[in-house]
Amino acid sequence: GGAGGGGGAASLSSALASTAPSSEAKDGPRRVRVTQAGVTTSLEAPAGAARTLSRELVPDEKLDSLLLTVEALRAQLDEKERIYTERVTALLEDRRLRLAEEEARISACSKQMAHLETSLAEAERLLTRSTRDYLQLRHESLSRQRSDTEAVEALRRESSARKADAEQARAAAAAEVSQAASKAKRGAEQYVALFRQQAAEAQREANQLREREGASEQALTARVKELEATLVRLRRTHSSLEERRRLEAEGYGRELAELRKAFSRLELRVYAGRNPDAEPQ
Repeated sequence: GGAGGGGGAASLSSALASTAPSSEAKDGPRRVRVTQAGVTTSLEAPAGAARTLSRELVPDEKLDSLLLTVEALRAQLDEKERIYTERVTALLEDRRLRLAEEEARISACSKQMAHLETSLAEAERLLTRSTRDYLQLRHESLSRQRSDTEAVEALRRESSARKADAEQARAAAAAEVSQAASKAKRGAEQYVALFRQQAAEAQREANQLREREGASEQALTARVKELEATLVRLRRTHSSLEERRRLEAEGYGRELAELRKAFSRLELRVYAGRNPDAEPQ
């Protein structure tokens, strides 16, 4: 049985190879599979193989079945070639579109990265300028505070010196009054009125000195209070400048941290875009 099936397949192959029509010879040879008596045989025949076979080679009851099988296989092969061609064309177009989208995304990421770098440089410049202004204001505030403290100390020393002068003047006046009184007691009666007059003048001078001392002391006290108030106000201004500097530094720190995070994300995106095989993070 197997030998008979092999002989029939060989006869069919020779018949297909010798009866190709001229109208379809340009399509080239095609390979078909024919099953006969339970044996499958692969045959290669021209694309325009004869649609009729010699009835001497193939029995009539199998000729139509074999022709239908050959036509069905040819139709399946043409359909598969068309599908594969369309699939390859679609894949090439999809690859072109994906490459274009990737190039556009990389360009946008590069522009955004440049913008973020510019923003980062501007933030650093503003932070540097703010730090410089803060240091300058702090230096001026400390200098003003030092000069005011020195002025207060000078006024205090002057006040102490004037108080000492007033005490000396009071002591001198008291000594003169006492001396005049002693002279008046020991002298004659004609000199009593003169000594009393001198004592009264000395007392007036002492009162005047006392009044001038009181006025000077009040003026110095008022000036000291004014300078102390100015010193307190300068300290408050210095504290507010310290607080403002701290808040600005914290704000700039947060902005720099956000910009660095955005910059890192963009670097990761650009790296992923340049390496399509890398898995996205």
